[in-house]
Amino acid sequence: MNKTNEQAFEALIEKALVGTTLEERQQTGVNDIDAQSPDLDKYYWGLPKDMSDKKYAFDMRRLWSFLRTTQQNIIDEYKGKNIENELPKQLSKAIDTFGIIEVLRKGVDIDNIHVTMFYPKPSPADSQLSKEKYIQNQFSVTRQQTFSVSNPGLEIDMVLYVNGLPLFTFEFKNPWTHQTAKYDGQKQYKEERNPKETLLKFGRCLAHFTMDKNEVYFTTKLNSGKTFFMPFNQGLPDGQGAGNPVNPNGGYKTAYMWEKVLQKDIVADIIMNYVLFDYGEAKTQKKVPHIMSNAKKLIFPRFHQLDVVSKLIIDVAKVGVGKTYLIEHSAGSGKSNSITWLAYKLIDVCPVTMDAVRAKTLDSRLYDSVIIVTDRRLLDKQITDNIKAFGKSEKIVAHADTSKDLKKAIEDGKRIIITTIQKFPYICDSISDVSEHNFAIIIDEAHSSQSGIAADSVNKTIQKDMDCEGADTDELLEKLMKDRKMSTNCSYFAFTATPKKETLERFGSEDKDGKFHPFHLYSMKQAIEEGFILDVLSNYTTYKS
Repeated sequence: MNKTNEQAFEALIEKALVGTTLEERQQTGVNDIDAQSPDLDKYYWGLPKDMSDKKYAFDMRRLWSFLRTTQQNIIDEYKGKNIENELPKQLSKAIDTFGIIEVLRKGVDIDNIHVTMFYPKPSPADSQLSKEKYIQNQFSVTRQQTFSVSNPGLEIDMVLYVNGLPLFTFEFKNPWTHQTAKYDGQKQYKEERNPKETLLKFGRCLAHFTMDKNEVYFTTKLNSGKTFFMPFNQGLPDGQGAGNPVNPNGGYKTAYMWEKVLQKDIVADIIMNYVLFDYGEAKTQKKVPHIMSNAKKLIFPRFHQLDVVSKLIIDVAKVGVGKTYLIEHSAGSGKSNSITWLAYKLIDVCPVTMDAVRAKTLDSRLYDSVIIVTDRRLLDKQITDNIKAFGKSEKIVAHADTSKDLKKAIEDGKRIIITTIQKFPYICDSISDVSEHNFAIIIDEAHSSQSGIAADSVNKTIQKDMDCEGADTDELLEKLMKDRKMSTNCSYFAFTATPKKETLERFGSEDKDGKFHPFHLYSMKQAIEEGFILDVLSNYTTYKS
């Protein structure tokens, strides 16, 4: 990308995240660091790219500014040799061992002291102190970041930091000079970025982005030529395929990156509620070995996953309890992760207005429990493992196979309860009996697209209790809703890949023309074009042939 366009991207991202740009600060002469400690007076905006430490990949000025501003009393209690030397060294070792996300969420022990490295974004139900702490986080960007010990002249277009610790790297490309993110940006990361450099090691950053004015791609693990990039694009309107729509405001198609994603609150949300390490089979164990050597991959949300959870939470906070939502997400959408993230967000959502149905107070959580219902036993295990792997606390998660199990889970204060559709009819009475409680019910597969044994077992189970022979799963759920009168204290979030007309009418939203649409769409066409599922029509042989 030529310098002018590169600086345009950098300035737009910096303005969104920091509030001012480097150029604005240079014009006004404002110090880049707002720090109380006098020994930081030497760190000015005039030397942005030279202030990071290549050995540890930290922005030292921001790191010490954050720590001395927020935890000087704790630093004063340090009994070791030299805190300025020991803290970066031990902090770097902790990130190598546990990964950046663990250090941000849990802080780090430096000999006899424990320092907090990030203050999470509070909910309306949290204390005033937590809200004040959150404001003290220092988000920053460094342009043309040097990062290599062996080749000091190498630069990355931009690095985004929080409290001096790197979160994202960026390489910008310009189609007008015949360079694109899809080809040249990915090629640069694969061929010109050594994954052994500290900044680029697996687990040191959350994601590496390459973008141009049309598209965005990212990876969570640089592995030279084997690096796998995923699209971080919005998709075309009405499920018409991959890519990004024309910007209605006339700007870049990728403006959503700084308008919707690279905002302080969103980045803070990603840190605390989305990113997790996948340890493969190890994640099902009670004691997960939280060390980087066992991590298989770092799970980071694709745009449609971040978008659907965000839009659902915004709508719920405004509308309240009792609404139904249809989420049409194709195979290859990462539905299990989307359901996991949504469940954890729903247990903390508070109303933004007292007009929200069944709202208690503006700082009281809307839902007492989230119940995840699936019609596939294999997926039930997968979602259960995902919930546990995210593992904020095992104390809030339970598995219910009977009404008794559900009753006990509610009494024990379990916030996320997992069950299968085969067991769901037996716990419906319990849900309606506790009418003072509000429930969010997440249903995987709004109808049973699988025929055969699984569908038959669903019908047989529910037919013991209801006269609905021949019904598929979504019809059975609809009958359960009506017969059990659950809608008054429940919201329903139905995930499906292939909704039928009846499913759309039951769970979808009606427009002014009387047509029904899903609340959110990630289409099969988009999944095929993005390479997450195969197009079965691209290579086929007729029966006669």
